[in-house]
Amino acid sequence: MTPNLIVATPILVILCLLIWLRLPGARNTAKGDPPTTVTALNEIREILAPSKRAVSLSVLLQSRAIPNQRLRRAFHINNTFVSADPHVHSRFVADARRLLSEFSSRESERRWSEFREVTSHLVNSYLRGPTIPYDVFAQTITFGVIVVTLLDAEVSELEFESVAIVTKAINDLWCLSKTAAEGDVTHTLLLDINTHLHRWIPKYDNPLEFILPAFETLWRVVAAALPHVYADPDITGRAFADFFDNPVEAQFECFLNDRPSVRAVMQETLRLYPPTKRIKRSIKRFALTPIVPTFVRNTFPNFFDKTVVADVESLQRSDVWDASHTFDPMRHSEGRVTAESQRTLLGFGYGRLACIGRTWAPRAAALIVAAILEGLDSVNGERYVLIRGDEMGGREGWKGWEFRLVAKDEGVSCYR
Repeated sequence: MTPNLIVATPILVILCLLIWLRLPGARNTAKGDPPTTVTALNEIREILAPSKRAVSLSVLLQSRAIPNQRLRRAFHINNTFVSADPHVHSRFVADARRLLSEFSSRESERRWSEFREVTSHLVNSYLRGPTIPYDVFAQTITFGVIVVTLLDAEVSELEFESVAIVTKAINDLWCLSKTAAEGDVTHTLLLDINTHLHRWIPKYDNPLEFILPAFETLWRVVAAALPHVYADPDITGRAFADFFDNPVEAQFECFLNDRPSVRAVMQETLRLYPPTKRIKRSIKRFALTPIVPTFVRNTFPNFFDKTVVADVESLQRSDVWDASHTFDPMRHSEGRVTAESQRTLLGFGYGRLACIGRTWAPRAAALIVAAILEGLDSVNGERYVLIRGDEMGGREGWKGWEFRLVAKDEGVSCYR
């Protein structure tokens, strides 16, 4: 293709699009077809990790970025999740690996011990009052641990009330981003978030670039895992207590007779309650789509691209697992788990764009769960018990769930 034609082709495409949009009914057509949902393992893997020869990194990034433009607009971020620029991706990956590197290096034992101490400090500081909403507590503890252990915030500056304001604003803004709502409400929420973040983490221009991916995934894994561990104190709870006392990899991996490993509990949590239930990708409709300017594709995404949804939740609850809707960590033990079933575990994505923190996150979530459980009994003469709601939530849906302060000699350990 000659240089003049390369320059002229996008212009011709834009002109044709503008002419087409003036035709009767064209604007309705431009809204596109409903997203296509796929549940088969091979189809999902092909969507998330097509052949390197068939799809370049920039095209793969574009396919992820287009469905996430709502997050760019809502949070004013420009990280790899919303950008198709390979340089943005490379810089983000390098920075994220740097932040996590000490947790898998020779310094790992020290870093995980520090992680435990920070978490325990926050739990003991934030457990107060007769009742605490369960989701708020999971959010504030997880947020505090992330900004202290990864971004060097001072733990003493993280007042519970301020952290709760920020985590609620992030959650509200995320939900609003799925609607067309913009204006004063979203602007105020983002202003509240950034005002606090720049006070706590002044060395980062936009700390949300790193906080959002970690926080949005991690707090929901914590919230989903904890009730199952809490409900089984003698077996699963004992495994987490031992991990809290000795937060090393060997303890994380340890099966003991009929007791599951902490790792198996987190694998089962991620299988049954994946933090990203459905992963969206934008697939080009036309051969010339890749050369259309990005701003044009973002303006008319459904004209140039079609949305395909990888239903990870359905895949991980498929019949390849026995009693697939039942929480059973021992299914991940040697002798029960199979290569076929393991291939369906895509809670952290798959392929070149899989989550960078996929090794760090399960262990971090487990240590947060362990520290919360340890802290529930650390109140003089009293303890906190978990009050269960009608059903498990996700980002929302935790109505009725709370921690309640009771006398230590009260016999009920969990209200149902």
